[in-house]
Amino acid sequence: MEENNKLIPISNKSLVKKATISLAITNKLVAENYRKKIYQVFEENPMFFIQIISKYYPLNDQLLSKFNSYWIWEEVQKNEYIEWNNELIDKHQGNINYFSMYYTKIENKNIIPKRITYNKENFIIKKSKILNNNNINWSYNFIEAYYNFWDWSELSNNKKINWTVEIIEKYIDKWNWENLSKNETLCWSETFINNFKNKWNWNNLSSNTGILWNEKLISRYKNLLNFNNLSYNSSVEWNESLLKNFTELFNCMGLSKNKNFPWTKKLIDIAHNSMPLNILISNISSNEKINWDIEFLNEYEFYFNWNELSTNNSLPWSYELIKTFENKWNWDNLSKNSSIHWDIILLTKYDHKLNWENLSFNNSTAWTVNLISKKRMDVEYSSILWEIIKPYVDDELIKEIIENNEMPILNAGYYLFFHK
Repeated sequence: MEENNKLIPISNKSLVKKATISLAITNKLVAENYRKKIYQVFEENPMFFIQIISKYYPLNDQLLSKFNSYWIWEEVQKNEYIEWNNELIDKHQGNINYFSMYYTKIENKNIIPKRITYNKENFIIKKSKILNNNNINWSYNFIEAYYNFWDWSELSNNKKINWTVEIIEKYIDKWNWENLSKNETLCWSETFINNFKNKWNWNNLSSNTGILWNEKLISRYKNLLNFNNLSYNSSVEWNESLLKNFTELFNCMGLSKNKNFPWTKKLIDIAHNSMPLNILISNISSNEKINWDIEFLNEYEFYFNWNELSTNNSLPWSYELIKTFENKWNWDNLSKNSSIHWDIILLTKYDHKLNWENLSFNNSTAWTVNLISKKRMDVEYSSILWEIIKPYVDDELIKEIIENNEMPILNAGYYLFFHK
């Protein structure tokens, strides 16, 4: 009897093998279930399907050719996941705008320039979009090579150039100094500013957020600076000494709208002497340097601009905070706020208040295949949603969707009209 009751030993290898097989079966079933849900999403929201595949799927020549009329080519030509080459571009040249593609981040940076053959330099360089192309190495040599073709006023706005004192000095009479004074990406320093002191537009310079405006710098150029513009400038290093020494020069309205001014209850009481409290509090609603807490929010509840407050990343966001002022928030703006962790509890509770299109672009939303499926008629195509569904989309699914369903055929004009 005892012999029959003995446990039969199972080796560790056997247990691991069984567990691995079981896990593989489970994962396969989950993947198949998700694939069915995504199929349903695409089937019931065909516009979402066409948009997200055109923009993010690594479409090959076969898919591009076979379903040519279904794709949104304005999105296809911006698709960074397609393995573009000159042959593929030539084959689909009737649908491709070469110059739009030139502004796209494509890994092979030598592809598109080969396709532009007429009056190349003059056409490309005169177009302002090219001036912010990430694929160009904006070196001294590149600028020099096309010296006679640049729109120097536009070039002065360029944020991709590796700005140096040498480049500024080399073309000192070509630059538009009003635009240079606004450009945040120059090699700003006290010495740099002083080198070209007589060239700057000081009104624009006072608004430039690329410069670290500390008390020393402000003191040195106080007779040249526009303190009204400086009051709005979010890159000023505010401290008590700066405020004390230049109180009469700063603009209180500008300070109230400055997102980086460190307002406290004490400073609000002082500023209240210069402007109405309701305007002051409304203006500081987007400020991200305030030590926000429930007490502060309660004290000025009836003066805040709740539209702005809903976008503010610095509030101590929590379930309790959202619930406390539930009827005050602008829910469209709140749905864009990426400082809020939009978990399933919040998403479920406020389902009918939330803007699901805005949440589609919010990387703090707890998106899952199941949630996308549930909200399939409310979502908007985005890279965030694509990353969720990508593992379950392949060529076969795309073919199956198009061949088994009525897909809208949109020309570029129609698409652009409705997606400006």
